[in-house]
Amino acid sequence: MLDARLMELLCCPCGGDIVAAADEKLTCSSCRSAYPVVRGIPRFAGTADAGQAQVANAFGYKWTRGSDFAMAGETQTIMSEWLLDLRGWRSESEFAAFLKPFKTILDAGAGNGRDVVQLARLRPDALIVGIDVSDAIDVAAKHTEGLPNVFLIQGDVSHPPLRPAVFDYVTSNGVLHHTPSTCEAIKALYPLLVPGGEIAFAIYRKKAPIREFSDDYVRGKIRSMEPAEAWKEMESITLLGKALTELDVEIEIPEVKILGMEGGRHNLQRFFYYTVLKCYWRDAFSFEDNVHVNYDWYYPEYAWRHTPAEVRRWLVELGACETFFKEIPAQLSFRAQRPMK
Repeated sequence: MLDARLMELLCCPCGGDIVAAADEKLTCSSCRSAYPVVRGIPRFAGTADAGQAQVANAFGYKWTRGSDFAMAGETQTIMSEWLLDLRGWRSESEFAAFLKPFKTILDAGAGNGRDVVQLARLRPDALIVGIDVSDAIDVAAKHTEGLPNVFLIQGDVSHPPLRPAVFDYVTSNGVLHHTPSTCEAIKALYPLLVPGGEIAFAIYRKKAPIREFSDDYVRGKIRSMEPAEAWKEMESITLLGKALTELDVEIEIPEVKILGMEGGRHNLQRFFYYTVLKCYWRDAFSFEDNVHVNYDWYYPEYAWRHTPAEVRRWLVELGACETFFKEIPAQLSFRAQRPMK
């Protein structure tokens, strides 16, 4: 039987009440849909959208193959510092102070559970819920085992099986652009906030036109492959990034505004990376970890990129109050508050 604290938060994606059955199954009192509970995790996953199914398959493979990425070693250190800065926190203690008033927290797109583990550690008295559409939720379960304040759900963040107005804080890092519509995903999560609650999300930023073309071209070539085959294709792009990095060359270029190229001195690999083709390489990561990053970008069917103006328009439509914004070459990071009634 599921914990009563989680049952109070759940509802059917149709909006109906969820009832627990004795045979490890949940049912909706309205539409009569049935949802299994497997290894203690309610499974609401399942989509008629073929692209979303491909995305779920892509990330299930990625997090099963690289289950410890950002959980230990250099990837943990580097990604933790990068993510804190992206979200606007100078230190983990500052982030913990921000989280202190929150009693219910949702990580929308939990992946391997990295953020869920951090949230549970920083807010041990809060109820932390992680949701993910893919089989990565089982990887997250291994990493969160023994954390009494953590509950996991396999489900679609665009149709969350959660009651409205129950979370003080909703966070989603690098996930919402992998749904059929980034805008609709944000609009699906926002009502989950209590009045005065806050949503934080980081999504892909629109980039230079040649880079946009190259990224879409590569994605179009590999998205119909099996995950292992796509992973193999990413090895050559990763080796390209490594080769450019090892050249350690700087070039001087004029500004080419029409192509989004800034004038001045540029490291060749960084210039190539930001304006021509994503070919990630970081010396501190293993070859497998570097491939992991490139696969994450190229293989998912959905990987929308946006401008700050687009996102701000969505927030205005929701009536949300923007509280933080950070723009970096790769991503846009926003925090917004649901006004008090």
